[in-house]
Amino acid sequence: MAYTSRLKLCIAMDVLIFIVAIIITNPWNNNDSAVGLGSLLFLLLGFIATQLYKDSGKCKKWRDLWKETSWMLALYAVMGFSVLLSLIEPENAYYKMAWILSFIANPLIRDIRNYMYAVKFDIDSCEDVNELVNSYPEAKQHISKEI
Repeated sequence: MAYTSRLKLCIAMDVLIFIVAIIITNPWNNNDSAVGLGSLLFLLLGFIATQLYKDSGKCKKWRDLWKETSWMLALYAVMGFSVLLSLIEPENAYYKMAWILSFIANPLIRDIRNYMYAVKFDIDSCEDVNELVNSYPEAKQHISKEI
């Protein structure tokens, strides 16, 4: 399967995991057990399966190809700050929801970014990073790997 097709499926799975995370971490249901161990295990297994599927087979060569965006770095900061706040005030469900959703939103943003670059630079027609840069010199500014 082509890398762009894998990314489409991963984006769909990331969106599904994000929606499920919103439902189970919903702080408005006044239920402290909304984020149960089973629910978090489901999200974690879905997240791991999606990431392994995306980076398996021939597509492994494209893993961590692109530079991190400022949106992702901002979400990491939000996640760290909300984890800290949830440790200080563990009964506040909003902090718990913030760090779980920021944790799950990062792969979604990464997969959307990877898909946009894969389509823009026709990555399915390239065999490796060097061929990608030779075909599309403007891609070099977005690549994090050394060539």
